[in-house]
Amino acid sequence: LIVEAKGEGRFGGIYSISDKDGKTLFPQRQGINCLNSTVGPDWKTFCEEIAIPQPEATELKFSLLANYSDKKGREIDFNRIAIVRLTDQFTLDKVVWQGVCAKTPGMPRDWSKIPAMTVNSADRVVNSGNPEWSGKDDLSASCQLAMDANSLYLRFQVADQTHKPVDGEVEEGWKYDSVQFAIDPSMEGKDRTEILIAEDSRGKAFACKYSNFWTPELAENLTRRGQMPDVKVNLEKNAGNTVYTVMVPLRELYPLSAKAGAFGFSWLVNDNDGAGRKYIQWSSGIGPSKTPALFGMVKCDTIK
Repeated sequence: LIVEAKGEGRFGGIYSISDKDGKTLFPQRQGINCLNSTVGPDWKTFCEEIAIPQPEATELKFSLLANYSDKKGREIDFNRIAIVRLTDQFTLDKVVWQGVCAKTPGMPRDWSKIPAMTVNSADRVVNSGNPEWSGKDDLSASCQLAMDANSLYLRFQVADQTHKPVDGEVEEGWKYDSVQFAIDPSMEGKDRTEILIAEDSRGKAFACKYSNFWTPELAENLTRRGQMPDVKVNLEKNAGNTVYTVMVPLRELYPLSAKAGAFGFSWLVNDNDGAGRKYIQWSSGIGPSKTPALFGMVKCDTIK
């Protein structure tokens, strides 16, 4: 069950399960039994996974109650209400976190035509070093993807009031201002290729590979670990905003190919203003633990 909402007050869901004859199998007592939540002024996605253990179940009914018996005139807006059947591969994270990778003939000239994956709310911030998040200008970001026959293109736009380049080993770039992204070509949630993008103390942008997706065959011309000389990174900084434009040869993301219809994906932006690290993430599976099963999903499509 997925609901996107904003406003003031509370809402809850009621679902029931019945068999082919209309007999109610669940619940035994009526009332709110899912998605019991409080909303705020910004759009937020609420979700809950429910199990249907009854083999004779044939029908699911679902309804919402918003500010029931409220006498203050509070209102809630709903933008998305969905019921989705999950599988071992099509998990809840891949339903909630979805993006688009545009099929293009090269580096996009107009990124505005490609839908962005955006993170700009407190619930997506992890304060691993306990520095407080003060709002969107302190840390927020978006990511756009494109692909041609030879390369994956990524554009990250980051709002951060204080830009702190990597001052140390590139492998420890996650401790400074940087971007991490990971790809699961098989969408099986078992492994990933993970790369970090950042700027060093000399002002040079670089890419560093943390891990490769495991395959039984040994791919050629593949960076095992460390700096990636064949990855092109362009960095633009302007008044609290940093834009990273990246071109990664597809051979570095093997077995991902231009023929892919979709792939598992996750990304986060690290921020360290001097008081310790925090990061903002789209889906999960990189920061708190390396868990590709928590990645979102990106669908490859032609953008008109």
